[in-house]
Amino acid sequence: MALKAQAAIFDGITFLLLTMFSVSLMYVTVAGYGQQEDAVMRSAHVMNYMQSFTKSIYFVNAQTLAKICSPSDDSCFREGQVYPWYAGLNDADTGCNALKDYLGSISVTDLLKRDLADPGITLLDDKYGGIPARGKTATRCAAKELMKPFIAAGYKYYLEVVDPTSRQLYSNGDPVPIAKDSQKITNSDDEKVIGKPGQENYERMSGCEEAVKAGYKVLSVSAPFRVTPAKDESSTQETGAEKHFVLRVCIWPSA
Repeated sequence: MALKAQAAIFDGITFLLLTMFSVSLMYVTVAGYGQQEDAVMRSAHVMNYMQSFTKSIYFVNAQTLAKICSPSDDSCFREGQVYPWYAGLNDADTGCNALKDYLGSISVTDLLKRDLADPGITLLDDKYGGIPARGKTATRCAAKELMKPFIAAGYKYYLEVVDPTSRQLYSNGDPVPIAKDSQKITNSDDEKVIGKPGQENYERMSGCEEAVKAGYKVLSVSAPFRVTPAKDESSTQETGAEKHFVLRVCIWPSA
């Protein structure tokens, strides 16, 4: 009888352990599924906003961005000094304030396309040939303002115009070069992502690609971007050949 009692107790304990294990396994599975579903939903909302941002710069009038990084815009300054990634946007003559001189019908992408329509070498330098065309500055100002929800949530962003036909540096296409040693369209100062002025290929580095290499969890959206360059002096055509670019926006959590 004693042996039967011990066996019954052992069987009962074993049954309880198996039951607890099964319940725990079910809880872990359900909880894990819930977390994955939540992550997917969050990613979907984030991607939707990023797509909305990409669409919005086609319609935002550049003139409306003139007050970005003005002395009254505290989000550009820390202890009276402009954040390094917004450097230049507070300049009265060449920063966001300079956008007030454009007509109300001119959008951010209108200026960006004009900036990229240089005859000869395409360069993102706020110029159309030798004429001011503040496409890069307008895009920096728009990003600073429209990406506020991500900035407040602790995300870093990076915008670039990619030439998919060029693959000298990156298999997904090379960014259009910026003016030498100039600011990039980002709120990051991480040298692993944006490099540093004077570094080899600094003007042609892809912040999105480098953020991935640096181990950040990057989300990105891309949109086709078509530009018709001005006629090169050596060409007999009225305008240059149409160029097809990709406007890429990416974000990643900071630290």
